[in-house]
Amino acid sequence: MFVGTSISDKLITKTKILKTFPLQTGFNTKFYPPQSEFVHNKEFYENLNKIIKNHKVKGLIIGYPILDNKPSQHALFIESFVKYMYKNEILKIPCTFVNEAYSTFEAAHFLEMLQVDQKNYNPQFSNNKLVNIY
Repeated sequence: MFVGTSISDKLITKTKILKTFPLQTGFNTKFYPPQSEFVHNKEFYENLNKIIKNHKVKGLIIGYPILDNKPSQHALFIESFVKYMYKNEILKIPCTFVNEAYSTFEAAHFLEMLQVDQKNYNPQFSNNKLVNIY
């Protein structure tokens, strides 16, 4: 599993994609791990806090996929992961969840329509209206 990060201006009118980080979880679509497994992500926590400090981030918007008007298994995993970070004082700034169901699929489809090589696609700026950790 990977966590993508991007940063926005104060008005959330422009977004700059920063980096994608690996996450050690054992998560799959049928099961999400107990919080005890989240301890294995020290490097991710350090990188996230570096981004927060270096960019003076005041809050996070976190992708939370809702399917058929209820949280998906992935959403439940995200919720558990964020609770773990707050409980262990890894994350100390406010966050909010935003429905991002199908956004990865939609992005891949859009790149396919444009005939962009998805493996080598690395945009520096996007005009999205949403800052995301996905």
